[in-house]
Amino acid sequence: MAWHPFRNLGWKALAVVLGTALWFTVSGDLSIERTIDDRPVIIKNAAAGVQAVVVPSRVAVTVRGSREELGTLQDNQVTVLVDLTGLGPGQYKLPAHVDTPTSVAISKVVPTTVEVRIR
Repeated sequence: MAWHPFRNLGWKALAVVLGTALWFTVSGDLSIERTIDDRPVIIKNAAAGVQAVVVPSRVAVTVRGSREELGTLQDNQVTVLVDLTGLGPGQYKLPAHVDTPTSVAISKVVPTTVEVRIR
């Protein structure tokens, strides 16, 4: 059987065009970033009667997701928490834990740690 490279040229061209379009669709980074400034730091699991001061009291969070997900994301859906479980009086540097909807990824938190003074 002879080889005919130009047989079905239209179908071959269509396959190349569709393959290229599919490659650009799959390989393209369709996510965007959004920075939510001035999110308050919420104290979690503080013992009864404990007074805690968090410095800084507000944090900037940068999240990544699709345009649709970030378009519907409300600022109050991003919460910054500091867990005081088992901590007594003193001064601590603790990580700021960020809770977001599962469809959104956290890119950056500034600052990543906060200073907590417990009395």
